[in-house]
Amino acid sequence: MIATTSHRAVVALRYAASASEQKIAATPSRMVSSPVASSSRLSLATPIAAPPSRPFVSIPTRSTLTSAGRQTTLRQQKLASLPRLTPPSHRTLATHAPTLTSKPENPEEPNVYKKGDPTILLTERAVKQLLKIALKDKDKAARLGLRIAVEPGGCHGYQYKMELEEGEEGQDGPGEEDDFRFQATQESGEIPPLPILIDSISLTLLQGSTIDYVTELIGSQFAIKDNPQAKGAGCGCGVSWEPIV
Repeated sequence: MIATTSHRAVVALRYAASASEQKIAATPSRMVSSPVASSSRLSLATPIAAPPSRPFVSIPTRSTLTSAGRQTTLRQQKLASLPRLTPPSHRTLATHAPTLTSKPENPEEPNVYKKGDPTILLTERAVKQLLKIALKDKDKAARLGLRIAVEPGGCHGYQYKMELEEGEEGQDGPGEEDDFRFQATQESGEIPPLPILIDSISLTLLQGSTIDYVTELIGSQFAIKDNPQAKGAGCGCGVSWEPIV
């Protein structure tokens, strides 16, 4: 009876020990798959990123500001020593006064003689163009002339009109009784430049003006520059202008 009881006790102890071993054997697998242990190992292997570097900002000192001021002064002195360029609209044009070859005895506008014989000026470019036209039409150059007139109209009250005029055959040159005829001089050449024809009324508003030949985007043409009788710069179109009252 005693042997049977001890045998049962030994069997029970063996069964309990076997169950404990099975439980312990199953425990490591769960520990390996534990996310806590895995994440802790990864965090230790991951390098720590360095903080972003800030740009270096230099604070100007008193000596730096003084040096910059000296450089600015030297730059201004160099610019002041350079020759100043005059805008094209204010440059002095090379001009000469053409000869008044004929004038009316009784003009329609008597005030044209108020300051003596009226005068105009021609630029070298205008003279060259007048000569070019004369050489182009040699056969009728003696009957051609450049007519310049002032007519009412435009946004400022008056406007210039310039066109070639051809006189009739047998006539002593182009022009009418009330015209003033100005002839540009030519040093050499058989054919002189075309004359300038201006009536007395228009010449009263053109005395002292400069006749130029300009080239612009819209083309080349004769133009009136520096008219002492005009008020201000005139219209932006360059044609219409207001006379001085």
